[in-house]
Amino acid sequence: MKAVEPMDKQKAMRVAMNGRMSLLSSGIMMIFIAVTTTMMYSVNMFLAAVEASKGTEEIIQMMSEAGMTTGMAWAMGICFLLTAIMEMFAGISAVRFANRVDRAFLLKKIVLVLLGVEILMQVVLFFMRSLSLGMLFTAIALPLFMLWGVTRLCKLKEEDPKRVYAVVTEKEREKQRRQQAAANGKSLRERAMMKASEPEDHNEPVQEGEAEE
Repeated sequence: MKAVEPMDKQKAMRVAMNGRMSLLSSGIMMIFIAVTTTMMYSVNMFLAAVEASKGTEEIIQMMSEAGMTTGMAWAMGICFLLTAIMEMFAGISAVRFANRVDRAFLLKKIVLVLLGVEILMQVVLFFMRSLSLGMLFTAIALPLFMLWGVTRLCKLKEEDPKRVYAVVTEKEREKQRRQQAAANGKSLRERAMMKASEPEDHNEPVQEGEAEE
């Protein structure tokens, strides 16, 4: 059993590192895509809808060639905007909780909601004849990669329910030392207060001389 224990620790550390790095990388990429791609699609759709409402012939012609109406442009703009907000939220959550095993199940729910939103968005784009393979790959593959990372943390949580961090960094060690020092200081104060609140013993022993008197 003693020979197996170091191998188990190495396996757990490998799982922790894989989960943490996949969440960090996928979270950063998701934030980047939300800002540079999804949000820009939303802005472009809103601008096209506004220009079409104004009667700009060039925009109206482009939309008619694409088989899109003004209402469809507004609807797609709203869908892209909501998707970008969800991508931003999921990306920030992945980066923030990448090293937190105690937040693994919460993060898993967020990633599953993101995956559902992305699939629904691709269905909408398919029916509106605006689906592209590149957008389909980034919308599905990236949340799946994020989901794989969070399942690593969920596995660690199941094996050790009391585990808080995937990888204990120097920053986390310093934080734990401060918390421990604060707890020790508090316990010392509590013991001092308890000692001070104890009633004094007034039943002092009587001296022999006093007893004879």
